[in-house]
Amino acid sequence: MTARLATVAPDLVEVLGRKSPAQLRAIAVQASAWIVEEVGLVDPRLDAAFAALREMRVGRSPERDALKLLVDELDERAWDVQDEVDAGRARQEEYLVAFSLARAASAVWFALDGDTLQSALEAVYEAQAATGDLAGRDLLV
Repeated sequence: MTARLATVAPDLVEVLGRKSPAQLRAIAVQASAWIVEEVGLVDPRLDAAFAALREMRVGRSPERDALKLLVDELDERAWDVQDEVDAGRARQEEYLVAFSLARAASAVWFALDGDTLQSALEAVYEAQAATGDLAGRDLLV
């Protein structure tokens, strides 16, 4: 498996590769909760997703399916804002906000993945993509 996180933090990929499944799940949850709070994303589908995570209902589920719809909506919104930026009708900062919201939702979607390593790697990657850095890294290792 090639981890997107390896492109920005290969050392962190190594660290995560040595964690237990329970630790990986906790890291995925921490990373996704951190970024959702960091960007201020609020949606009832997130509440349901975090409830599923607390109950360890991961993998295919109605909550994950609903969250995928949120991710798709936010991604589409980010692309729309990017089009507006390209046309000179919006500022780049507006796109970055929209992009960050989509990445935060995606981090939670990945946190719900049934594969604990994939879940952690991708949730952490999405969290760093939302902020452009690994500021929350101390929460993760």
